[in-house]
Amino acid sequence: MESAGPPHPCLEEKTPHISLCRPGFEAPLREELLSRAPPAVLFPSPQGGRPMQGEGWVAWEEAADDATEAGGDRPLVFERQRLPAATFWEERDCAALAERITRRVLPQLAVRPPPYALHVFTPDPTGGKPQGTRAARLEAEVRGRWAQAQPASHAALLPAERFRGEGGRGSVWQLCLLAEGVWSALSPAELLPELYPGGVHRMRMDHRAPSRAYLKIEEALEVLGRQPRPRERAIDLGAAPGGWSYAFLKRGCRVLAVDRGPLKLTGPDALAGTLTHLREDGLRFRPPPGWLPVDWLLSDMLIPPGVCLGLLRKWLSGRWARRFIVNIKLPQREPLVALRPVQALFEGVPGLHWRIRQLYHDRREVTAMGELPAEALRPTKRGPVARPRPAERKRKKQGLAAARARGRS
Repeated sequence: MESAGPPHPCLEEKTPHISLCRPGFEAPLREELLSRAPPAVLFPSPQGGRPMQGEGWVAWEEAADDATEAGGDRPLVFERQRLPAATFWEERDCAALAERITRRVLPQLAVRPPPYALHVFTPDPTGGKPQGTRAARLEAEVRGRWAQAQPASHAALLPAERFRGEGGRGSVWQLCLLAEGVWSALSPAELLPELYPGGVHRMRMDHRAPSRAYLKIEEALEVLGRQPRPRERAIDLGAAPGGWSYAFLKRGCRVLAVDRGPLKLTGPDALAGTLTHLREDGLRFRPPPGWLPVDWLLSDMLIPPGVCLGLLRKWLSGRWARRFIVNIKLPQREPLVALRPVQALFEGVPGLHWRIRQLYHDRREVTAMGELPAEALRPTKRGPVARPRPAERKRKKQGLAAARARGRS
């Protein structure tokens, strides 16, 4: 059986890059691609001049002729995964598709040094059982043909978890399954923003966690690549009902939960860490001097991006936290415009290592993560100056007035 070619003439000579995103965020992803350095060129649809895209994916190419280096020195906010130099195969039958595509790809894969990984997925992992069943069948067909084509001593197509354990070296063969066919891309692992199939970090829910928000902080910690250690100090602003606090308490941290609402933690005394709940406004809260600098600033408050920007500016200018994980809620229109002041703030902080990503468990929101180097946390001579509370200001004014009266007498 002959291998199938691309379905459209415009794909015979060029192989676009495919960037995946959360369905519904194709527009901000396109905007990011056009403003990156070097800038991208949206790949034209064969049916007209409009960009080629679908639900959860956008096709593009480099402005230069270098199609192997899908560049960009910082991960894009809305890009979940990338398929560099992808080829489209128009076929709905899984067996026929596996037969045709493996004839083309397996010889290319066999000459590369192991390890190898095979990722088969759909752009929208919540697209329903039929799509998931079809992807599982395609993966089984491809793996079966690989086993038939290669001697038993040859390296296998590793599952994603084992491949990540190899340290991110080797090659990844990605098959992104659409209703009408599949995008196929074979690339070195270092060109991919994620080593998870489709860029999806699907976390396991802990039944003791009080809210779904627990999944967001667990994914953020995995993306950050740094787990909280016992006895580290974390301040959780807007903590209720307690999903983020719970994630740090179970790791043995000392947590200061700030929220006027109640926490719904079950048996917090049985957890490894210690909890202090302060019924205060997270936006007005100033950390106790004895806690500075805290190891973790956490915030998942339902506030506009501009208010979140002010919160981050206060904590970064005060050098109050070694690292932070802050969730930023997005407006209905122009979400990337709302994030640019936050990006500018981060770029202006010397030594700050940061990233902003829309994680799998995020909805209409993104997660900002960052860490300050130790030398940037050296305390100033005076340290952060706390703004007096209204009652304190009143007492101070009364004291000054009394002093003036005594002086006149």
